Amino acid sequence: MRTVMLMLGASATLAMATPLQAQEGTATADVSAGEAETNYAGPDPERLAAAGRLIDRIWPVGTYRRIMESTMSVGAEAAEASIETMTWATSENGKLARRAQHEARTGRPLRRAPDEEQAIASVAEGMANITATLLTAIDQAEPAVRAALTRIYARRYNLNELNELDAFFATPTGRRYAEDSITLMNDPEMVAATTSMVEGTLADVLPGQAEAASEAAAAATNHAASKF
Repeated sequence: MRTVMLMLGASATLAMATPLQAQEGTATADVSAGEAETNYAGPDPERLAAAGRLIDRIWPVGTYRRIMESTMSVGAEAAEASIETMTWATSENGKLARRAQHEARTGRPLRRAPDEEQAIASVAEGMANITATLLTAIDQAEPAVRAALTRIYARRYNLNELNELDAFFATPTGRRYAEDSITLMNDPEMVAATTSMVEGTLADVLPGQAEAASEAAAAATNHAASKF
């Protein structure tokens, strides 16, 4: 269960760390005093309209759902792989682990022990319930997120910059980046880096969790690598 919670934490972190948010967070805030006063009162309608067109390209309706579905899928699969790894290592003093390794070498299907099947089924049910709840909340929250992003981009970028960004995302390369930016966060390197971050946090906050976190990190990295 500790490992499953680790994977959920890593997945949630991945879901919130999209390239679009990183881009917004590093935008230059070098504006004049006059611009700062205008921005405080709110961007002008022309910039808002340009920002709205840009957000339609880089954050169309349904983007938040796709991000969460992608990251939760990786988390669920990695959690299952972690359960299998821990079960093999602990069942019957390692006999199951040796049998699994032998079957992997010979190419025959791996047989799961009853307790392993039960654990995986329990995790799958829990993940399904959590995912359904999160997706419902995300669908309800997305309009506000899109509106906030529109205002943020209208404040951070001037009209010329907004039009240049819009022109880029209208190109084949721009469209591809907009589509791929979701799955980029599920690259094995990102999965490993995020899981490692959660591992360090657990080690500091919850003494005695380091071993479980290390197992989960290894399982997540290996499983994610097998998907690419």
